[in-house]
Amino acid sequence: AAADVASRPKAKPPIRLLFIEDSEDDVILLLHRFRDAGYAPTYRQVMSEAEMHEALSAEHWDLILCDHNLPGFSAQAALRLLQDLALDLPFIIVSGVMQEDEAIAAMRAGAHDYLSKNKLERLIPAVERELREASNRREKRLAEQTLRQSEARAKRLQNTLGVPVSAQPTRRQDVDFIFLAATPQQARQIKPTLAFQYAGDLPVYATSHLYTGGQNPTQYQDLEGIRF
Repeated sequence: AAADVASRPKAKPPIRLLFIEDSEDDVILLLHRFRDAGYAPTYRQVMSEAEMHEALSAEHWDLILCDHNLPGFSAQAALRLLQDLALDLPFIIVSGVMQEDEAIAAMRAGAHDYLSKNKLERLIPAVERELREASNRREKRLAEQTLRQSEARAKRLQNTLGVPVSAQPTRRQDVDFIFLAATPQQARQIKPTLAFQYAGDLPVYATSHLYTGGQNPTQYQDLEGIRF
């Protein structure tokens, strides 16, 4: 019994998967891969542009797994819809048959990776890589937003004082760690802000109250690195 427990994969955070796929058997096959890796996925299967649009409008998803060709729909059309909706979601094509030039065209159109249904060993590593990349993009957008807000404050201060104002963010050398007493929403801003302020290596500690127990894993990705 002890050996069985030791051999089980470590439980992973909840993950929400949107499948654009006309084969229920293929969806089940992919779900087995996630469950074998320790995930407990929540998922939805869609097969048309209208169904995809409704799913993206109604719910939040962490990842899209899309077949290359479906009756009346395709990965290229799905990518166009995703871009029209201005959503930054990892998009991985999982297809049985796809020519190399088609795969290259899909990657140029915005797909993040392409996998063969006959060779799924890369599925979980590719998914976890793209989830990390999506988290990095969110942190970058937050840092850029913070910079714009800082520049706006500096401009208002300069207008008030009537003299030039400049500032250069640098890492404080008199701080060894941060103990965080904040709401979960506030806490999600601390790591991107520290990274922007050249202090991404500063240890951050908090109590477990930052974890609310929700089933949306993306709300905890910005808490990565905080020690409980």
